[in-house]
Amino acid sequence: MKKIVNLLFLVLGFLLCKGDIIEAQSLDNLVYEVESGSDFRVFESEMYISPSETSKTYSFDYKNGASTGKFNRGVYYLEINTTLKNTYEYRKIMVISDSGISELDVNINKYKISQYLECDSEFYFRLESKVSNTVPYSDKYYNFKLTKIDSSEQIFLSDKLGRSSLVNNSLPGIELDLSESLDYAFSITDQEEDTYFKGGSYSLSFNFFSPECLELSKQNIKIVSSSKVKNLLTDYSKNSYYKYNFSSDENFYLLIEGEGSGCDINPIIGFSNIRLQNLATKDIFITKLLSGNLFKVNNVNKSISVNPNSDKLYQIEVSNGMIGKKFAKGDYKLSFEFTLNSCFDRCSNYNYQKIILSSEEGVVEHSVSYISGNYFEFEFTSDNDFTLILENKLNIVRNDTYPLDSFYKVSLNNRIDDIIEPMFFNYSGVYISDVDNPISIETIKQSITAIDETDGDLSHLIIVHEDHYSDNKNNLGMYEVTFSVSDFSGNEARITILVSVVDITPPLIDGINHLECSILEGCFYNDVIINIDNIDLLFEISDNVDTEFTYLIVSDNWSEATPNINNTYELIINTRDSSSNISNNFTIKISYYDDIKPLIIEGDKIYTSNSKLLSIDEIKSNIIISNNFDGTNVISNEKALNYFTLLNDEYSDNYNKVGMYQVSFTYEEVEFLIIIEVKDDLPPVFYLDEKIIHVDTYIELTQEQIINLLNNLYLLSYTPLKYNFVLDEYTPNSNTEGSYNLIINVGYENNKSEIVELTIVTHDRLSSEELEIEKNPQNLLLRVWNSIVNFFKKIINMFVNFFKNIF
Repeated sequence: MKKIVNLLFLVLGFLLCKGDIIEAQSLDNLVYEVESGSDFRVFESEMYISPSETSKTYSFDYKNGASTGKFNRGVYYLEINTTLKNTYEYRKIMVISDSGISELDVNINKYKISQYLECDSEFYFRLESKVSNTVPYSDKYYNFKLTKIDSSEQIFLSDKLGRSSLVNNSLPGIELDLSESLDYAFSITDQEEDTYFKGGSYSLSFNFFSPECLELSKQNIKIVSSSKVKNLLTDYSKNSYYKYNFSSDENFYLLIEGEGSGCDINPIIGFSNIRLQNLATKDIFITKLLSGNLFKVNNVNKSISVNPNSDKLYQIEVSNGMIGKKFAKGDYKLSFEFTLNSCFDRCSNYNYQKIILSSEEGVVEHSVSYISGNYFEFEFTSDNDFTLILENKLNIVRNDTYPLDSFYKVSLNNRIDDIIEPMFFNYSGVYISDVDNPISIETIKQSITAIDETDGDLSHLIIVHEDHYSDNKNNLGMYEVTFSVSDFSGNEARITILVSVVDITPPLIDGINHLECSILEGCFYNDVIINIDNIDLLFEISDNVDTEFTYLIVSDNWSEATPNINNTYELIINTRDSSSNISNNFTIKISYYDDIKPLIIEGDKIYTSNSKLLSIDEIKSNIIISNNFDGTNVISNEKALNYFTLLNDEYSDNYNKVGMYQVSFTYEEVEFLIIIEVKDDLPPVFYLDEKIIHVDTYIELTQEQIINLLNNLYLLSYTPLKYNFVLDEYTPNSNTEGSYNLIINVGYENNKSEIVELTIVTHDRLSSEELEIEKNPQNLLLRVWNSIVNFFKKIINMFVNFFKNIF
């Protein structure tokens, strides 16, 4: 075993190669190891294999169908399409030969193994995998192909600066390590170092890769010959496939050089699948008219028009680049479009049409036939360098008319055996499709590029080979779509794309946004009491895919709270579907209304004296109500002072008049009626004139009672609003018999006031027995009668004494 080389650059490009394709059509060349795989099934060209659940490994051998079971030594390109369901601890290819076993790690994507192998003795290979996932699945392998590469067709690479990490002249490809110096240079020569390619027209193609951090400058491809150096305009810089056409009139080799900057870590660049194809004959010149009358040449679009001479004959010479220069020997394909511009059917036809190859060894003639309006192709082989002659001999039907023969898009190309299938680019391993807006197969196909090393861009020829997606585009899941493309030599390539149908639309929650609850009985909806366990009765969840849901309470300040009419509570809910799409947050606001009515349990009837005005606050302080004062459903008793609002008042203007009056209040939209009964608690008071009041010492008149007495006796000009006792000799001496002066400043409405002067005379006329009667309310009438008798006795005595003094 000499070596096994694995060049996995960004894209597997094109190879300059000839050789045999060894293709397993029915998998007859596969031998499996029973002990390393628990399940192995083959259906026509597809193989399914499952790992052992204990060892989680499987392997299979790929052998030649010949008796030896081995492939000949050489360089090969291995391709296997795969559909892998597992994840792997490792995957490797083992090349088994008489020289031993060499292992090669396989860093592959999920859909295709693409691997180069080189062995100096007969061999077969084995693919071994070890699964890392817990539950192993079945893997699929198909489209096995092993291509032998003829080393005589390969170019030679040489690193001129000694900075390459790897040069491989069999594949061919090169990696260049720019960590020490960011400039690079390597040569491409013919077969071995410093051997020149022959002059002519060529196409250079390669795949290029570099790290994202590296910025390239001064990229150059030089065509170096013995007398001069010619520079190609280049633009390679990022990971992609590049192709340049050029020509050289001298033997040459290529020098590729450049500089990089801006990358500190692992600045390695690579050129892979380098191919130099001789395209000299694409640059042909139609240079000589050997015989004929009219000669018009356009070497831009490779066309010529000619009239036959008098011998009804014309000859056109086609040479390589300049007059008389020959094409190199080899296999070729000549093509052109031919038209006869006038009177073909009416005036002429052809005696013969020939293609003549002229060389130093002589001429070789080929009889051909082409007619006006047709595209013509002719393949041939020349063993000597040659020029090409188109010769036509006509039969003239009408001697006075000669046809004008025209050849368009004349092309002479090396005919290379194309054995390499096209390759796919710009595809993703998995395409994501929205179940509500599915991606079309056509859209996926248009995103894929197919390039062939010979036929160029074949993207327009990509077809759908197998489609498991279209019928399931509205069903969640992962589906395979296989595309295929064939080049003009019949080489077919396939690629399997996974389309993941996903749901990106979140569920929608809709329902009751506001719930009003009773403070006494709780929350109800459709006659069902609502609590945190059945809150889903208030909303509905809808989704484009799922039908069953579990909701999530995001926020809740309601379920554990004590209901209060002064608060509004929020319950925030969302959900997610089976694709983990999270819905909108749905908010339910919960409030409570007060259905507990306040009740008066004490104070709905109040007794008072006409000598004193009860204020509204004093009235409310005498009332005890029962209610849920804190807004919850807890009921307690409190005075109405801080709660009642006055609605109507019959009492305040009549407080000094004996009678029953109504005062009404409101609280929580309930009206309460209070009855106030006014009684007369003043004993009789006698006066002789407006300014003298007589009263017994056992009666203690308050200042307010004095004002009320004056008002009731109409001794005041108006109803008093306020008063001020400027002089009050009575109050401190009310229990002592005597005469006491009072001066009162009385205020009325509209800022009116007056000064009232008053004398109160007190009399001590009750015996201890009479005081006892006074203390007994049942003897009130007796007390009043005695006071009246004593008063008149005193008056009579005064008159008796008066008349005695006169007479």
